Amino acid sequence: MTDKKEPKEERADPNIRYRYIGFEVFPEQKKPFFASEEEKKRHLSRLEEKKKLDEREFSLLFVSSFNRVERVVLFIAALALVASPALPWFFLPTPQGVDMYLGFSLITAVASQIGMLFGISPVAGVGAALVLLNLILAPLGGILLFYALFGKGSDPANPYVKTKRLLRLHWLPFAAYLAIFGLGIAGFNLPEGSLAIFREGFNIFGIFSWAGWGFWTVFVAHLLPAVKSADL
Repeated sequence: MTDKKEPKEERADPNIRYRYIGFEVFPEQKKPFFASEEEKKRHLSRLEEKKKLDEREFSLLFVSSFNRVERVVLFIAALALVASPALPWFFLPTPQGVDMYLGFSLITAVASQIGMLFGISPVAGVGAALVLLNLILAPLGGILLFYALFGKGSDPANPYVKTKRLLRLHWLPFAAYLAIFGLGIAGFNLPEGSLAIFREGFNIFGIFSWAGWGFWTVFVAHLLPAVKSADL
């Protein structure tokens, strides 16, 4: 057993190792695939053009950053913001039932009591000021959103620079909404106030209980363009 030698590994002849059916088994019967060199060049040229076309169609560089569906959604958001003064922001309880406060009527009610609220506490004054600010800026935000949707950028290489800046502005009223929720956790009350939400106690539970669909519509209408600004 010790004298037995292991067989040496035989290397395949490099001239025949790659011969398999379909290529070099019958080389004497092989015929040219193309009728001429010109035909071969034309075929290769068409393949190169098709390859480039496929790359353009499926490349992320050529995918639209602002498609039609997104424009329609933001157009609806702009309409909601412009119409916000006519939307019901709060449904406040009264001894006679429930009073509906539209945006423009709530502006008058809050503005008339903002000085008294600051006299109670900074939290009360700042919270009322933020509500008043959102009421005033909502229509302006809608106008700017229309301008962002239909305005044309001056830079052809990056036409959405101006649009991105205008959409990014909606983060400010959205942050104001979040601040109102945060101040509502602390809460305050104004017994002499004309609004029931101030007399009963302005707090986070009152906001969620009495806020109308106009209040939440404006909240979402600011959120949509703010989020879209991150994609441009």
